[in-house]
Amino acid sequence: MNEQTMLDRANELFTKYEQAFNGALNGEIDMHHFASFYTDSFIAANPNGVMTGDNDESLQKNMKQGYEYYRSIGTKAMQCLHVKLNIIDAHHGVAHTEWQASYVVNEKTIHVPFVPTICCNFKKENRKFSVGLPGMNRSCCTSTVLFE
Repeated sequence: MNEQTMLDRANELFTKYEQAFNGALNGEIDMHHFASFYTDSFIAANPNGVMTGDNDESLQKNMKQGYEYYRSIGTKAMQCLHVKLNIIDAHHGVAHTEWQASYVVNEKTIHVPFVPTICCNFKKENRKFSVGLPGMNRSCCTSTVLFE
């Protein structure tokens, strides 16, 4: 697979994830759909530490609770602004992404940038990644997520 095709697939993957994430913020949660974005096993790192997990019922339960939490703190939207892909091999790449989280707190809209780094798997037609969205401050947090 050539570099442009992989970048196109990465952009498509993050666009679909952004749409699903924002749908979940609006109460449209399909946990099976969310689980389809993730590999069978994953490792995630963020300011709270490192975690390993499996793509099973516990992931879906934790994700549902996570979206409930995001809504409770005023999260209104997540937007993927940019994807830069470094190719590892014909089926894998490291996506350096730029996101913006939008919150409404005390009737004021706040936009917070963050920059997770995500390993992507492009085997066959499957496009998957594992990501625990990091803390929301560009100056203090970069998340690195690895899988399969």
